[in-house]
Amino acid sequence: MTEAEPARVLFVAEGDDTDGRSAALAEEPRLSVSATADTEAALSRVSAVDCVVAVEGPSLDAVGLLEEVRTQRPDLPVVVVADDGTV
Repeated sequence: MTEAEPARVLFVAEGDDTDGRSAALAEEPRLSVSATADTEAALSRVSAVDCVVAVEGPSLDAVGLLEEVRTQRPDLPVVVVADDGTV
């Protein structure tokens, strides 16, 4: 990643509104945001991103995702967010 290239962020959250909830991130011109609601899909994409944002929810184990990401890319930044309904 150079200063001219946007940081590639993978937003992982459950539900049909994953893309809508990642819209605020996507508005930032220094970020290139992709989204998924599936843990397996997220794990298959970690080699192509600079950061993962995972929103913990009833059917998404964000901490478990973090642990799996650590086995593939130990230095990849991962942000785990508790979904309190405002994310």
